[in-house]
Amino acid sequence: MRAAPRRRLLERALSDDYLFTHGDAWTTGGPPLRLDDKQTWIAYATQKPSPYLTREVDSVQVEMHGDIAITCGRYKVTPRPNANNPISSP
Repeated sequence: MRAAPRRRLLERALSDDYLFTHGDAWTTGGPPLRLDDKQTWIAYATQKPSPYLTREVDSVQVEMHGDIAITCGRYKVTPRPNANNPISSP
């Protein structure tokens, strides 16, 4: 999918209070690697070239609350060398 259609899809699909917590250190009391809101994630996810060589979603769980879905899972990536990746940022 090209950046413009992907951007439009994400703008429609993500809630205004969307948050993406990167890394898993927070599950044991450590800080997240990065925290994106809707606008920073859309800007990052639609940049060219893509910051990742591969992306794979794994172990996704969805909890429904009426018309609200809470999701949790793993997002496994292979970063593009020398890209500004949340997995390689402090």
